[in-house]
Amino acid sequence: MKKIVSLMMAIALLMVVVTQIGCKENSPITEYKIQCKLEGNTLKGKEEIRFYNQTETAFSSLKFNLYGNAFREGAKHKPVSELYNAKAYYNGESYGQMSVEKVYTNTADLEFSVCGEDENILEVKLPEEVFPNESVCVSIEYTLILAQVVARTGINKSTINLANFYPILCGISGNSFYECVYYANGDPYFSDCANYQVTLTCDSQYVIASSGEIEKSSVKQDVQENTYSIKNARSFAFVLSKEFECVTQTANGVEINYY
Repeated sequence: MKKIVSLMMAIALLMVVVTQIGCKENSPITEYKIQCKLEGNTLKGKEEIRFYNQTETAFSSLKFNLYGNAFREGAKHKPVSELYNAKAYYNGESYGQMSVEKVYTNTADLEFSVCGEDENILEVKLPEEVFPNESVCVSIEYTLILAQVVARTGINKSTINLANFYPILCGISGNSFYECVYYANGDPYFSDCANYQVTLTCDSQYVIASSGEIEKSSVKQDVQENTYSIKNARSFAFVLSKEFECVTQTANGVEINYY
């Protein structure tokens, strides 16, 4: 058990670090502004996404990956392989889910549906087509229920792993959105580069490892609120723990945090 817990913590922390690899800085890219609050096993979130169409085709809808749905009961593609199932679910079977309550622009609610091979895709109908070199901004309100599981996303004995904690635009392959199915092994999915500003509200006892650089922080009545940002990253992740200790050092002008 110690080995698998250590391995999954290392994987989760690695995801926090490597999200900025291989991205270009020249053209406008998608922007995410995310506000989320964690209470117990429930994360309530609101995100605003500005999508820049850098393809050669027009889009009448946007597609987002709902990776949190892989943890629901009855999912076709399990988030943990059968080999590690018993160890990963340390308290027995546990399920999670990502549900979308509302999608809208600043002027109107938008029609949306949950579809895909395994209820893993959110498709949002746009009020009008977005042509090449144009952009569109939509907002999504959602809820993520976390399973008790040692995995990319979930609650384990010592950490809360929040990779894939928000609806994320499907990566573009050619001139269309590519729908990624969630697999337990390897790097089964991809996303395009984006700029992120993320605010997380949670219990003040947690020490937080984050993809981004902290912009501001406050604590009121045992609740902390922290805002982070990162540019040109492929995704954003958190790992929270009440047991973390952090060692910080600067190397060649870069601050390194070791948890």
